[in-house]
Amino acid sequence: MVGSNGVKGTKGIQPACYSRTIEVANTVIFQGAAGIAHICALLMTVIMIVHVRSKFTAVGRKEIISFFWGYFLLTIISLLVDCGVVPPGSGAYPWFVAIQNGLSSATCISLMIAGFVGFQLYEDGTFLSVWLLRICSATMFAITFLISILTFHHKLVFASRITLSLILGTPKLSALLLIRRLLPPNTWRTYICNTG
Repeated sequence: MVGSNGVKGTKGIQPACYSRTIEVANTVIFQGAAGIAHICALLMTVIMIVHVRSKFTAVGRKEIISFFWGYFLLTIISLLVDCGVVPPGSGAYPWFVAIQNGLSSATCISLMIAGFVGFQLYEDGTFLSVWLLRICSATMFAITFLISILTFHHKLVFASRITLSLILGTPKLSALLLIRRLLPPNTWRTYICNTG
């Protein structure tokens, strides 16, 4: 997955063994249990979206629905990657994994910004609230996607050696940078003094 193999000239790292597979309609599905878990997560996400939409008095309704749609897309891409629909040795695999990483970062940021509604930094459901969430999520998706795809194609010299830490740390880094900008220490101090 890290890039081209200098010995064999192929893309990706071919695993020595796979988990149990299921053959359905001449299609081999890897990690059947993970696939079932992803399908259950998709169903539960749809149920949550329907329930949140039906509540007219819910705080941050538009923001949390945006988070659920991002999570829905992330689960679909994860289902494709985890179940082997996109084979690890194919040329499309780095692109799908980069999309998965980007959606993971965007979903984390979306949940974090939706959580700011409770601090009353801005009114929920307003133009500012919804577009702040969308723009920040799209920005974090783009940053994580570009870092991931450039890492896979060895365009970032420093990053190709630390692929795992880069991919695992990108959502956390983006959340940390955003929280440092949006929640200055005075906001935390005011919140703690009023509730404590």
